Order: sequence, then C-alpha cells, then structure tokens
Amino acid sequence: MSEFIAFGNFTLDDVVTAEGLVKRNQLGGNGVYSAAGMRLWGVDVSIISVVGDDFPVSYLDMLTECGIDISSVAVVSQRHQLRSRAFYFSDGSRTDVIDEAKEIITKEIAQELDLVSEYPSMGSKLHRTVWPVFTPDTSQVPKSLGQVRGAHLAPGNLDNNRQLALIMKQMSDQKIVISYDWPWWDWDCESQDDANLLSHIDYLMPSIEEANIYSESLDRNAPDALRDLLTKYDLSSVLMKKGALGSSILVEADGEWINIPAFPTNAKDPTGAGDAFCGGFQVGLFETGDPVQAALYGAVSASFVIEEFSPTHACFVNPQNARKRLVKMRSMMNE
Repeated sequence: MSEFIAFGNFTLDDVVTAEGLVKRNQLGGNGVYSAAGMRLWGVDVSIISVVGDDFPVSYLDMLTECGIDISSVAVVSQRHQLRSRAFYFSDGSRTDVIDEAKEIITKEIAQELDLVSEYPSMGSKLHRTVWPVFTPDTSQVPKSLGQVRGAHLAPGNLDNNRQLALIMKQMSDQKIVISYDWPWWDWDCESQDDANLLSHIDYLMPSIEEANIYSESLDRNAPDALRDLLTKYDLSSVLMKKGALGSSILVEADGEWINIPAFPTNAKDPTGAGDAFCGGFQVGLFETGDPVQAALYGAVSASFVIEEFSPTHACFVNPQNARKRLVKMRSMMNE
C-alpha cells in the first residue's frame, strides 16, 4: 500500500472560466484532486473511489501514468452519474446552478454546454441519491495498511466516511493521521456536529463557505465555532480554506488563528484547489510534523493545480519545483 491515501470521488466536469473559456467532460473529483496534491511531492499515493462502468478508461490510465495507484478504485455496473458544472465569476466565486450563472452564460457558451441534462447540483435530491453510490466504503480498504502515513477523507456519504475513519484508526492502532474536509455534507443538520466522525479524525479542513454554513446555523462566527470543535473533539488543529485569500489555521484552542497566504500564480482553472491543498497538507504533516508548515505544502499543491485544466498535469510537476515554491512560501510567512 502507498504512503498516502486519498478517499473521495471521481467526477466529469464542465468548467466555464470567468473569461468565458469552456472545458467539457474534464477529469475531476475531490478524491482525484486530493491525490494530485499529494503526488506532486513525489510520494507514493493511492486513490480509493468508485466509478461507473462508462467512466473514460483514458482518464484512469492518465492517473496510472502519473504514478497514482488506482487498484482500489471500484467499478459499479451503472452509468457514472456524478457530473458537475462549475461556473466561475470574476471575483473567484463559483456556482453549479445554471440559474445563478445566467449573467455569464453567453449564447456561445450555451451552444458548447449541455444545459438540458440534469446534473446533481450540490444539495439537490439527485445529488443526495447519486453521491453515496460513488463514495468509497470500508470494503475497499486494503487488508494491510502497514506503510500508510496519512489519509485524507474528501466529502462524501457521511455514513461511509464515519466507518472509513474508524476502521483506518483501528487497523493502524491509531497511527494513521486522518484529515477531513467537511462533515456536514447532507445539509439537513447544519447545526449538528458528528461525534462518530470527528472523534476519529485529526485535522478538520472545511472551506470558509462550509464553515459559515455550520456557524451561521448556530448564530456564531466561523472562527469561534471551529475553535469549539477543536476543543470538544481534541483535534490536532482546524483549518479554513479561503481560496485566493489563502487559509487560516488554529493549532491550540487558546491560541490565535494563523493566516497562510495563497501562493501567487496565474490561475487558469480554480477547480480542485481546496482538495489539492488537503493532499499537500498530508505530505507536509509527514515531513515536518508541524500543521502550520503543512499548510504551506498545501498552498503549494493548490498553486500548481490551478495553473492548468484537469488535475493530472500537477502529478508531473518536478518535486524540486514544488520545494522551490515551498521556500518562497516560508519567506512569505516571515515577511
């Protein structure tokens, strides 16, 4: 088994950039981007996921070619329904809802896209039906986890992720470090935290939007709400990903939030940046043992992913180039 595991999903993405560039049927998915964020550091990576039997074999081959182990990717006998649309606005925000993107969907863009077929928009009835099918479960976990250092659980079916976190900790005698993106995926209980999941993870890493969903339901601000979770579940740290604004990390319950800048680069496609950040964070934890330093690794991973379309180009990055950016990130922190 590899040193690092990315649990998550595969998607087929239609992306429309703020400049109006359209990319259809692009390889995507939170598991894929997380794995790419790990792999660009030159470490051994496995992805554990589920795809439909019509999922493009060429995409799976691409991952193999760039050194990601896909032997634990299960194939189910049905069409791969996990598709997404991402419409980006000039301020860096995005939506997957057509009605919310009407102002940027020109006639030319509409001709290039399939705007008729129903895609599983985040939180929709179809999304809730489809996502669990393509979320990995414990049957896919290898029998031996001897050399696994860390695992990232990307958002997916909550029941599956509860069991994955538990079994990973049990099988490794609590040694595998687990990071998790967002435990409030089903949106009907935003004000609740999940003890069965959070008690088995080490690092909680929501985006600021996701943290706000949780905190606003409690009529609180996100930093305070996350600080309470760190204390309640004795987490090693909590981190908020803030897109182009970087991230913020809290290591001690009575400490201050530490701001981590984003690495400055030319972003062609922001898709998957947060997932790649989580992958890089895992590698940084193993190499430094310091979550603040690990966040710098995450920022570097995100910077490479957003420079081109599709996640696989990041897997071919020379690890030395990643480490050069890491040096710059450290100097930025000292400025």
